[in-house]
Amino acid sequence: MNPTALTDRQLNQRPILLLHGNYHNQSAWLGLAKELRRCDLGPVYTVNLPNGDITDRDYVLIQEKIDQIKAQYGRSVKVDLVGHSRGGYLAGRMAWTLLREDLDQIEERKYRRPTFSEDIGVVIKIGDVFTAGVIQHVQEIDSNFSNRICEITGKYDVLETDLSLLPPEQNEVVGAGHLGLLSSPQTHRRVIRELSRQ
Repeated sequence: MNPTALTDRQLNQRPILLLHGNYHNQSAWLGLAKELRRCDLGPVYTVNLPNGDITDRDYVLIQEKIDQIKAQYGRSVKVDLVGHSRGGYLAGRMAWTLLREDLDQIEERKYRRPTFSEDIGVVIKIGDVFTAGVIQHVQEIDSNFSNRICEITGKYDVLETDLSLLPPEQNEVVGAGHLGLLSSPQTHRRVIRELSRQ
């Protein structure tokens, strides 16, 4: 994970940024990263995010990582986001925030949040789902938005108990709990399937 130099092959692949959940760090992704490497997807990047409530610091760190990735490519490139729990929420927000001007509550932001058309490719939310209001509002602005989203939830998840409201082809229920989603082969297969379509 987090290569310091890219091969010619990697420069022709879309980068994947993994966003961990609360009270985890980037090591939570070792199993999935191994599977992504085995399937020749990537390159794979991670970032250590703060714990606790989501703040502007989270968005700054993610944007800085996206900027580093783009600098490594030396050209404009879409970054696929995969997030678990808190990281899934952040991945979704990074993908659609600029579509909702009313969310720009803090004027002194020191970063530019990406839009789907510029920086973000696919978003895979694991153990986190969009609310009905968010989906409806975003689809009114960008009808293709949900085609770039996949939500994976756990059948035994006691932290995220809401079901995905996305169409059946864009969500999957895995036989796991909240933390088990990270190591579930079913989760890994679905992530690989979604990223391979691009």
